[in-house]
Amino acid sequence: MKSITSIQEASQAINDLKNIVDTLSVKNWDRKQTRIVNAHPSVELYDYVVRKELLEHIGGVQQNITEAALDKCTFGIGINSLVLVGSDVCPPYIVARKAGLTASYTLAVIGTACTGSDIQVQMTVSGSSIFTTPLVIPAGSTTVIEKTGYAIGSFSYKDVIKCNVLQAGSSYPGTNLVIVTVFE
Repeated sequence: MKSITSIQEASQAINDLKNIVDTLSVKNWDRKQTRIVNAHPSVELYDYVVRKELLEHIGGVQQNITEAALDKCTFGIGINSLVLVGSDVCPPYIVARKAGLTASYTLAVIGTACTGSDIQVQMTVSGSSIFTTPLVIPAGSTTVIEKTGYAIGSFSYKDVIKCNVLQAGSSYPGTNLVIVTVFE
């Protein structure tokens, strides 16, 4: 802490403290390009609004999000790195719905395509394969792949779904593979 020896230094210190208090009392902060915005009802014309305010403004229409609308399993493999062959290559998915889930379809896309050979992925529950055949991402392709052939399509509460890469590209393994399974 610096010692104050003149009235000018005291005045400057008081102004600095007032600026700090003013900065902390505003609703929108911008600290090192991280914006923190209030999540309360808006007051000023250009304040951000919360969803509740929008719904009240359009006549109190309530949107109910059903439990099934939120049920999907997303695996990210080789995110900002290479897709490598291995078991449990990313964190597992735990079925948190007490009524259980039924797989509807699976989509997969890779950010940077593999070359040399296809990528093959198998998802498992209790060591058993979910797909009848592995999910295949063709070499050189960055298009979205859809898979529906399930050997195990129904999942119970607290089932753990794991992801294994059986084969990666032989010349270049590829990067940023995302797999999403949507449940009913």
